[in-house]
Amino acid sequence: MDVGNSLRHGEPAVDVAEGASTTGPDFIVTSQGDAIPIPKQAIGPTSVRTGKGFQYTGGSGGHGFDPRTSRVRIIDPTPPRGASPGYPAGYVSYSNARGQPIEPYTGHTISRSDACWHIALTV
Repeated sequence: MDVGNSLRHGEPAVDVAEGASTTGPDFIVTSQGDAIPIPKQAIGPTSVRTGKGFQYTGGSGGHGFDPRTSRVRIIDPTPPRGASPGYPAGYVSYSNARGQPIEPYTGHTISRSDACWHIALTV
């Protein structure tokens, strides 16, 4: 799957259907070699709310993740804005079932200043 290249061009690397209900893969790999683990039994891909990326939801742990890790969002490239440095290749963010950003291996909620809030993908 060529996620990295597709993210740089603003298009999802996989077909994203409304209401998709298939269990996602164990992981996806960008064209630059970033492996993105998908929570176990997560369903997707589906579009994110903004339409600028895709997500897998409804999972639980796997890959050494805390069981509270239920969702991963893979977001398209973003320019610098305000305090954000921008993410020229896009970024990954993990969250719990409530949608709160978390550190995926501990399940602890994190603040916007935490490096795990937006995990930059390789350019």
